[in-house]
Amino acid sequence: TIQRCANDYKIQNNNGYPVSIAQIQNNKCMTQKFDNYINHGYLFTYRPNRAVADRSVIGFSVSAIPANGIEKPCDVGQRSFFGDETGIITWTAEPRSACAADKPL
Repeated sequence: TIQRCANDYKIQNNNGYPVSIAQIQNNKCMTQKFDNYINHGYLFTYRPNRAVADRSVIGFSVSAIPANGIEKPCDVGQRSFFGDETGIITWTAEPRSACAADKPL
């Protein structure tokens, strides 16, 4: 949902991707509310990728780790997820955050 909404935001605003999840929520694309970006037991982190020259947001990544990962790394067997503007979502059950090089869903 975050990936789709970020891509919709770029199309609608014609000036790059959003700077934050709050911008996506203000755009009313997301029906789910994120309480401190925690939803369904996962902590979501949105990271804009900025162009060097004009600081516009030219891409983004989203990670989702089990909420217990806030205090400690994810336990073995719990999945973490990663996505970006490509729309591909990857995951890992290793005790770390997922990255683009992990297995796609």
